[in-house]
Amino acid sequence: MYFNRNHEAISSRRQFIKTATAGAAVAAAALAGLYRPAAAAEKAIPLLFPVLPYPENALEPYLSAKTLHIHHDRHHRKYMEEVIARVKGTDYQNATLEKIIKDTYGGITMIETLHLMAVMAWNHDFYWKSMKPKGGGEMPPRLKKAVTEAFGSVDTFKTKFKEAAMTFGSGWAWLVLDKGKVAATYTSYHESPLMLNQMPLLAIDTWEHSYYLDYQERKADYVDAFINNLANWQFAESNLPAAAAAAKPKK
Repeated sequence: MYFNRNHEAISSRRQFIKTATAGAAVAAAALAGLYRPAAAAEKAIPLLFPVLPYPENALEPYLSAKTLHIHHDRHHRKYMEEVIARVKGTDYQNATLEKIIKDTYGGITMIETLHLMAVMAWNHDFYWKSMKPKGGGEMPPRLKKAVTEAFGSVDTFKTKFKEAAMTFGSGWAWLVLDKGKVAATYTSYHESPLMLNQMPLLAIDTWEHSYYLDYQERKADYVDAFINNLANWQFAESNLPAAAAAAKPKK
């Protein structure tokens, strides 16, 4: 199971986000000074705030419409709008979130802030896709085979995945492809398996805002509901081919 390399460093990043006071215009100016400006004829920014893949009430009774509205329309929207504002006028205004995340990893000041915002925007979008109405249940054949080969059984995987999701603190639990095998991992705060050369297949958000209105302190019940009633195993399986291709050594 993966834990952050340096919790103090992550805490410092988190504090930086809370205390940063520079506006989006200043951030964009800082980025423009470090990266070649975009083409003179400014194009429309392709990064858009994604809509939910289902109605806000579609995951009830396991996650309420109120939780999805606040989580998606406030938390997720904030991160995406910050990214869009910060990349405008730079080379990144036409880049994918994945490219922004990888290119800005390990940076400082405004660049670091952009990286953290991009990670949170990407993680949230992936989380929404990791759930579906009437989810859970039987895994599709290819995913079930991969999980069984790695963990011995689907039940053992579910136990390990829940352990990852119950790790103390705010973060994310993941089903990933790592070195050709599926694995259950955990990342804290503004972290992503993308930076660890792991390919995400499925994710659960374990920050309190993802479940507290519906479950209060009963985080374990939220995780059980995700695994048994919300998990989009078909989405996880659909990510396997691309993940496997990306994991192959480049010739």
